[in-house]
Amino acid sequence: MNKTKLNFLLIICLSPFLVQCFATTQDMQNTNIRMRTIDQKVVAVQKDLKQTMGKTVQQVQSRQARVSDQVDIQQTEILELKAQLEESAHYNRLLQERNKEFATTLNSRFMSMEDSLNTKFDQLSSRLDELDRKLIISENSLREVKEARAKEAAQRAREAAQRAREAAMAAERKARAAKSSRKSGPVEITPDKRKTKPSDEKTSNTSTNKKKSSDSSEALYNKGLSEFKGKNYSKAINIFTEYLNNYPNGNRAVNSIFWTGETLYAQKEFELAILEYQKVIAEHPRHSKVPDALLKQAMAFEKINDIDTAQVIYNKLVKEYPSSAQAQTAKKRIN
Repeated sequence: MNKTKLNFLLIICLSPFLVQCFATTQDMQNTNIRMRTIDQKVVAVQKDLKQTMGKTVQQVQSRQARVSDQVDIQQTEILELKAQLEESAHYNRLLQERNKEFATTLNSRFMSMEDSLNTKFDQLSSRLDELDRKLIISENSLREVKEARAKEAAQRAREAAQRAREAAMAAERKARAAKSSRKSGPVEITPDKRKTKPSDEKTSNTSTNKKKSSDSSEALYNKGLSEFKGKNYSKAINIFTEYLNNYPNGNRAVNSIFWTGETLYAQKEFELAILEYQKVIAEHPRHSKVPDALLKQAMAFEKINDIDTAQVIYNKLVKEYPSSAQAQTAKKRIN
């Protein structure tokens, strides 16, 4: 009984301690549980940290690798640029050397060309001096020839003018004689003494021959006129002369004389042209070519510097043919 009480008392006395021990044991268990939980979390954190650190290191390493590759590429490019610069510098040195050689060669060639040109210039100068001397001699000779030809032309002009005056006086005398004969009475026309009476057949043959002759003469005249317009003066004057020889009384005879004068005028044979114009004026005073012949004859006298005779002919043209176009031209040339 006493033991029971003692145990009971002992239990009562030890109960707070036991309770406390029990509580401490529970706390310890809880603490152990928490510690294990914390350890697990630490382990998980360490795992996460290791994984994160691993990824970071890999990224850094990959970046470092890329940077290293870029650095290698840049270094390679730098080396290539250096090589190109060195090559360019080498080419520049070569070009400078070649330029120096070219400048030296060009300078030497220029000097040789300059010497050659100076030599040629001296030769040309001497030739020019010689040509100047020859030109002076030629000019003196030409002056003498011109003076001689001028004297000869003046003499020919005076002779032509004298012949033209004589022809004009003769024409005036003929005109006066014709006027006086017309005043004295009608002129009797003597019939042909030949008593041959042509038959009708001969008459028709004669008319046919005349027509053929007229056609051929017209063709010959037109040929001469065509040669004149084509400035083939030698051929033209030959054709007009042939016409006058073959058809002295042809319809184009007076025109052929006039165009002969025109051909001579175009060839600057003014004295001879004056004579041909005078044939038209003196021998055919009523022909339509007379005003043209007077105008061109006066112009020919102008060409040989016989102004007085030219003025006389111009005045005659204006007086005798006042309404003609040639007279208007003559008035302008008189002024």
